[in-house]
Amino acid sequence: MVLLHSITFVNNLKQSKKESFERIPILIYEKARKLENIISNLINECQNTNNSYRTYNFDYLINTCIDSSLTSRTEFELNNEFKNDNKKLAYLGDAYLTFYLSISSYNNDDDQSQYQNKRNMKTNKKYLAKIYDEYFDNCLLTFEMIINGFDKSKPSTKQKCECVEAIMGSIYLIFNKIDDKFVNFVANKILNL
Repeated sequence: MVLLHSITFVNNLKQSKKESFERIPILIYEKARKLENIISNLINECQNTNNSYRTYNFDYLINTCIDSSLTSRTEFELNNEFKNDNKKLAYLGDAYLTFYLSISSYNNDDDQSQYQNKRNMKTNKKYLAKIYDEYFDNCLLTFEMIINGFDKSKPSTKQKCECVEAIMGSIYLIFNKIDDKFVNFVANKILNL
C-alpha cells in the first residue's frame, strides 16, 4: 500500500496541524485492518462458508472506515484510496438490510404491521449504533478523533449507524458473488433475527 501522497494540505497550513493530520491515512489503514480481522472472525463463526474471500478489494474496507467529516475538510484533501468516505456504502448496506428483513418477514408470514415494527426497531440509528458498539467498535475514524484525541471523542450515534450500514454494504460488494451465505449471515447477525 502506498501512503505517500495520500493527503494534500493547503499551502498556509501550520506545521503543527500538518503533523497531526499526516497520520490520518495510517490511522484509516489501521482501522481497516481491524475491520478485516473482525470480518475474518465472522467468517470463522459462519459455518459452510467459501474461504475464497481473501482475494477481495481491500479499498472497500478502507472506505468503510472513513467518516464524511474527513472528506469535507478545507485544511486537507485525502487522495488515492482514501478519497471516498462511507456514505455510498452506507446507502447500499441500508438497502440490503431492509431487503433481508423483508425476505425474513415474508418467510415468517409477517403482516405489514409486523414487518413495519421490525423495520422500525432493527434499522433505526440507536439500534445500529448499539450493533457498532457490540461488534465493530473502533472501526471508524472521524475528524473529531484526530482533533480531540481517541480517548476524548467517540463517533456519534449517526456516525456509528452509517458505519454499520457501510460495513454491510462492503460485505455485500465483497462477498455476494463469492459467498452469499456469508452476506446473509452478517445481515442476520446485525438484525438479530
